[in-house]
Amino acid sequence: MIRHKFKRMASISAVALLSVIACGTADAASSRDKFPKELQPLLEGASDALTDALWELRQGPSGTVVWKDGGGALGEAERKAYWDGFEKLTNWKVQNVAPSANPPDVEAQVQSGDPQFDVFETKSGANAMLEQQQNLLEPLDPKLFGPIFAKFPKGYLHSTHWLEYTKSTGILIWNTKRWPKSGKHPTDITDLFNTKDFPGKRCLYKFLNATGTLEYPLLADGVPKDKLWPLDVNRALKKLDTIRNDIVWWTGGAQSVQLVLDGECDMGVTWHGRAANLFKQDPNTPLGVVWKNAEVGNAPFAIVKGTKRAKAAQAALAYAYTPKNMCTLLNTLGYGVPIDESCLTDFAKTWAVTADKIPLILPVDNDWYLKHYATATDQFNAWLQK
Repeated sequence: MIRHKFKRMASISAVALLSVIACGTADAASSRDKFPKELQPLLEGASDALTDALWELRQGPSGTVVWKDGGGALGEAERKAYWDGFEKLTNWKVQNVAPSANPPDVEAQVQSGDPQFDVFETKSGANAMLEQQQNLLEPLDPKLFGPIFAKFPKGYLHSTHWLEYTKSTGILIWNTKRWPKSGKHPTDITDLFNTKDFPGKRCLYKFLNATGTLEYPLLADGVPKDKLWPLDVNRALKKLDTIRNDIVWWTGGAQSVQLVLDGECDMGVTWHGRAANLFKQDPNTPLGVVWKNAEVGNAPFAIVKGTKRAKAAQAALAYAYTPKNMCTLLNTLGYGVPIDESCLTDFAKTWAVTADKIPLILPVDNDWYLKHYATATDQFNAWLQK
């Protein structure tokens, strides 16, 4: 009889345990069902942890997440891809401010004790690494970002404190009114230095930030792709001397394409998203595009240390990285992380840095820039003043 009693108690305990587990599972998944039905499609691809975080924000007082990046076409694409959805789900607002933040900007915000922005673009992987070393970034919540990192495609980078939102490639563009696509035209990034076949002005970026300002002259001088690093800065500057009189320097993304379209440069370097946006507006834009040997940089997002809106910033940033939202960004601008390539349009397949483009391009060495950026910049600026 005692044995039967223990058996019965064991059965009851097992049932109770299953009930607890079932209830716990139901509770964990229930946040999705609590959202109004018309909003539930916005949660497609969101983990349970992210859904819970969004629901928690919706239940509390609303506020504003300040998102600092390049603005312009990028900001418009981000709003379409995920800011609008985040606002509808949480009743919070996203305010975009530009331009992107440099490490000194971030340091000043942290030291103030009251950062005025929350999520920001670090401009480069090297900057993100430096800011993490200097304790200027909030650690990313592993419950929210663990599922995202598990889906990151090969070659896209992240750490415990930052993650790429796109790869930004310094492609070569040329004016097809000068060299029609039907005839002889540039085919390699090193044609920037081929003044015999392609004479004329060249537009280059006036900074050392993953647009090949040092790397392209070295490639043109015969350094193999796999032997570029560590960069020989003096050799790169010596090669730049060979086209010094033909260089027009740009400092903003809009300039990089407009100068070529206006004929002030015959060819030049631009970020691939700038060209993509032009072709989306007008497929007949008179530009040719070269991807071969174009340098690809890392453009990460991070959250500034000490923000008073950390929970909202974490949820807003994690929400951006659902496969659907990233696909919308890629399909709109050509920027984004191709977590799911099956939803890409022909436009995105042409312009996004997808698996098929990785063999064509030149990855930047973030470790080298982390250690040598300041010194290399001083050398470059001194060369500019000669």
